Amino acid sequence: MQLKYKLILIGLLLALGLILHLQQGFFSAWYLYAAALLLMTSHLLLGSVGQAWQAMQRGNIDQASEWLVEVWQPQWLLPSQRTRYYLTQGLLALHRKEFDVGKHMLEQALAVSAGSSLDKAIALLNLAHIYMLKGDNSQADRLLEQAEAHAGNHEPVRHQIQKAKALLRSAN
Repeated sequence: MQLKYKLILIGLLLALGLILHLQQGFFSAWYLYAAALLLMTSHLLLGSVGQAWQAMQRGNIDQASEWLVEVWQPQWLLPSQRTRYYLTQGLLALHRKEFDVGKHMLEQALAVSAGSSLDKAIALLNLAHIYMLKGDNSQADRLLEQAEAHAGNHEPVRHQIQKAKALLRSAN
């Protein structure tokens, strides 16, 4: 749900709660207050990171960027959501060819260390790509080894790691 609709719904719940509270007392309105609080808390803890990730997977880069703008404070997100937020920001930066920003965001994703092994593998694979572009092949190789350890049996990521390793071997 887009942020503007969440805010409208929160406002409606609070307004209805206030009207009911004034007419019949707090105990008649508490559930409306609780629903507004729950909706606000869910946005602060989860944000719109999931929607951004899905949009990016579908190739809709602009929509993914728009979803991420709706996150007010990344440090308020739950650790797993924060990891995915920084990972998504990093991948979007790489798509825009902003390699330094992408590197910083991917390192932030790894620093949170609450994401899944797959998230870590994706972050490490893309960091390795940045180091390959910079010509630091030994660091890229080390990151690819770490990515492979985290990839598990996720075949598309393992395939990309193998392609990167082959490219790295051909560059040496």
